[in-house]
Amino acid sequence: MRLIGQIFSFVLAGITVPLFVLASCNYAVEQTLLSPNTYQAVLDDEQIFEDIIPVALNVIVEESERPVSPPGAPPRPDVDDIPLQLRDITEALTPTDLRDMTSILIPPEWLQARSQQLFEVGTGLLTGDYDTLEDPVDFTVIRERWSGDEAVEAASLIIDAAPSCTRTQTDDLRRFFAQGNGKLPICSPTLPAIEEQIEAEIVAWLNSVAEELPAEEITVQELFELDRDTIRSIAIFVELDRQGLWLTLLCPLALLSLIVTLAIRSLPDFGRWMGGIGVAVGGFLVLLLIVIQILTSALVRELVTTESQVESFVAGIFSDLLIGAVREANSIFFIHAAIFVAIGFAMLTMNWLITRDDNDDVVWITADGQIMNGDGQVISTVTQKLD
Repeated sequence: MRLIGQIFSFVLAGITVPLFVLASCNYAVEQTLLSPNTYQAVLDDEQIFEDIIPVALNVIVEESERPVSPPGAPPRPDVDDIPLQLRDITEALTPTDLRDMTSILIPPEWLQARSQQLFEVGTGLLTGDYDTLEDPVDFTVIRERWSGDEAVEAASLIIDAAPSCTRTQTDDLRRFFAQGNGKLPICSPTLPAIEEQIEAEIVAWLNSVAEELPAEEITVQELFELDRDTIRSIAIFVELDRQGLWLTLLCPLALLSLIVTLAIRSLPDFGRWMGGIGVAVGGFLVLLLIVIQILTSALVRELVTTESQVESFVAGIFSDLLIGAVREANSIFFIHAAIFVAIGFAMLTMNWLITRDDNDDVVWITADGQIMNGDGQVISTVTQKLD
């Protein structure tokens, strides 16, 4: 019967270890991924806005290209028929110059406000508040900059920062201004007259983008193309995870109590079983830390490879928030692993000390009269026959 209890206890221990790991995961998720404070701390870091500035221009241009023209309005020209596209500018400028141009056309405070709105949508998802999806987004300041003096300033910066025109590009420029069709090369010409013409074309393109931006406020849901049903599904999952937090902790504790009842008959047994389980849980948590790092890197790479620039903007913010949350979660995993391993080694050490002391006190008398200690050493002999 005792053998059956031992076998059953081994099975329970094999279930208890992953349950403790699951409980640690749930606690880390609750304290980091599902905590608004974690994401607020990341947003307070100004570096996140530095990372998403290069994508902001794409978001504005893509918003202007949405098919929102009223009925009866003339159709928009095909993208291939437009002489200038944003990628022509981004390919001609260095990252630093592109960042400077973006700061001229898009106020940093406007960009920060949009990021904050996206954060509030995520916070609302965690709290069940969906009204944040209807928060307004106003493009007035963007329209003013893309059609005002800032557009001229940005166009001048583009020409100054662009590489010098090659002979082929110079010929393309002369052909473009002579015939009025084709693509406009982005480069810095040597002739002032051509430079003024290029600047005028860039300003005209910026003005056309401003005209296509929404004149009225739109919602956060429309700007970031968020699906309400998907958000509700995520919110349900979040709530279920919160409710299951205590369950994942109580289950392994209940199994531990069964192991104590079935297999533990002495203090050394307690130290051996609890120590082994503790070290196993700590080891799995360390392994989990490595797996999380690999999965996070793969997920971030998947997020940033999107076709839509709006999705890239959202993915950029989400990636930074995710990395910050995972960093906090890893700290919790490391602390839990250290605690389990420390308790495990303490229990195993206690078992070893008690067993060693017991071996010193136990003696054995063989059939031929030799007296042996617990380590198998002969310490004396029996000189008097026992009745």
